[in-house]
Amino acid sequence: MNRTILLAATLSMAAIPAFGQTRISVGAGLGMAGSTESSLSDGKSGTVYMAQIVRSVLPFVGIGAEANRWRTGSLNTTFLTGILQVAVPLTGFRLKAGAGYGTGDPDGSGKATGTAIHLGASYDFTIPAAPIAITLFSNALLAHSASRSVQMVDAGLALTLR
Repeated sequence: MNRTILLAATLSMAAIPAFGQTRISVGAGLGMAGSTESSLSDGKSGTVYMAQIVRSVLPFVGIGAEANRWRTGSLNTTFLTGILQVAVPLTGFRLKAGAGYGTGDPDGSGKATGTAIHLGASYDFTIPAAPIAITLFSNALLAHSASRSVQMVDAGLALTLR
């Protein structure tokens, strides 16, 4: 699945117009997922993989796509969202919001699939004179379906090409 996320991020770069700066981030961390049948605090923790591609369209503003995948044992969730990312000037801090698609079975109660919302933040630890950064990321995601909803929070570290 990790190769699939990386391939999707790389191929989507070709679909974004060729102007502005492009950022590509790939990372991993920890997350918690559950369904709205109970509180997220009753959810399960697991490994998270994240891939993101963002192209700047205005100073401090970028649009792009992000994939977040959570997994523990046979339970998993996947969120694919389009995002709007805003950088805070003179800092490495970025805020993002988006919408898309989410699916998964985070608690063994059956798969749920639906429209997703995505809120997140990140901070770049830059490497002087290098086109890369170490990025600390965090996300909150919710996918709504008719039967129940899937929710996930995650945080981790990514390598960002900028």
